[in-house]
Amino acid sequence: MTTHVIVNPASGSGRTGREWAGMKKRLANSIGHFEAHLSEYPEHATLLTRQALLSGAKRIIVVGGDGSLSEVVNGFFEDSHIISEDAILAIIFSGTGGDFAHALGLSHNLDEQIALLERGTIRRVDVGLIDCHDNRGQPTQHYFINECSIGMAANIAAQASKTPLSKRIAGRYAYLLAALHVLLRPVQWRVRITTDNGIEQDMDIALAVFMNGVSTGGGLRLVPDSHIDDGLLECVTVAPIRLSEVIRWIPKLYTGGIYQHPAFRHFSASSVTIAPESKDNPLKLEADGEARWQTPATIRLLKQALPVISGDLQ
Repeated sequence: MTTHVIVNPASGSGRTGREWAGMKKRLANSIGHFEAHLSEYPEHATLLTRQALLSGAKRIIVVGGDGSLSEVVNGFFEDSHIISEDAILAIIFSGTGGDFAHALGLSHNLDEQIALLERGTIRRVDVGLIDCHDNRGQPTQHYFINECSIGMAANIAAQASKTPLSKRIAGRYAYLLAALHVLLRPVQWRVRITTDNGIEQDMDIALAVFMNGVSTGGGLRLVPDSHIDDGLLECVTVAPIRLSEVIRWIPKLYTGGIYQHPAFRHFSASSVTIAPESKDNPLKLEADGEARWQTPATIRLLKQALPVISGDLQ
């Protein structure tokens, strides 16, 4: 099997780069020969993945965090179709959040992750596709693997990406710190949400999250009953809410009990369209931790489109 390894040395606040030499030896001892490529700039991993697949790679291993995984997933697809039907994706997680790796049942232990490359189950999982606009207002498409969001959640992702030191110090709680920073200046938006199964509603929101995975932000279990292979987006909208309420309900964000709060609403759909009340006031849109797009947007899932190596699939 021709294996290419895509490495983001900057992931984990640079930890991946510092530890790559040792990881490379352990990988080689387990799976034999592979070709390694280090990404050097944003979206480079997407280009490296696409080049590897077009050259005949049958297995792509991504070494990095959620953002690295998302870039590699984008390299697997073009025009809503997978580039190579024979290639599979594997993950060596080395980042901050790890939400999708967790949904795949992957261990935090490096040796266990490497062992899984040979004995893990190959599963076909859903991949999200967004028809939206970039931050210059130009139409574009983007794929995601775990989640995308609008409103305050997108602002939180943008804040987290601006403070790499907080990721190094706080780890999985870096996103929570970013959330508190954003919530100190609360904003709300008027949007119209339309789904393929008949929901159409104008609403005031603080944020809306559209999940393929189970958790986001390093363990916030917004949709604990989600499945990553059922073709359904799990959609969570949150009405404007006071910071004091958010702080009081933080423990339930990590246990999946947040829906007891009246500001939260949850529904499922195969596709969702979001439009702001004013075309002159687009909302920031983030996907898998990167906030580089904006509304209006249509979000859907490509059901079981990507074969991945997994542990115990949740």
